[in-house]
Amino acid sequence: MYTEGTHAMGEVIRELNRTSLDIHYLVLQSNYINRQVMSSELLAVLKGWIKQGTVHVNDTLVMGSQIRLDQRAEELCAVIRQVVAS
Repeated sequence: MYTEGTHAMGEVIRELNRTSLDIHYLVLQSNYINRQVMSSELLAVLKGWIKQGTVHVNDTLVMGSQIRLDQRAEELCAVIRQVVAS
């Protein structure tokens, strides 16, 4: 998650906060390749920015494993199904 620079998310989230949309943020807490994980502090920053919407955090550690990647994909599909059904 970028908090600074050309890919910073803060302004985009502030704009989304101004809408009346029912926004759902899907956060993948770890990357695909290794054990690099979004810290709880950074996740708190993201949640602090979001005033309008719901945050769904997936903490499945993939570490380059196709099996774990497939597991995480199915978990995300379940969240999306739940959101769409409601």
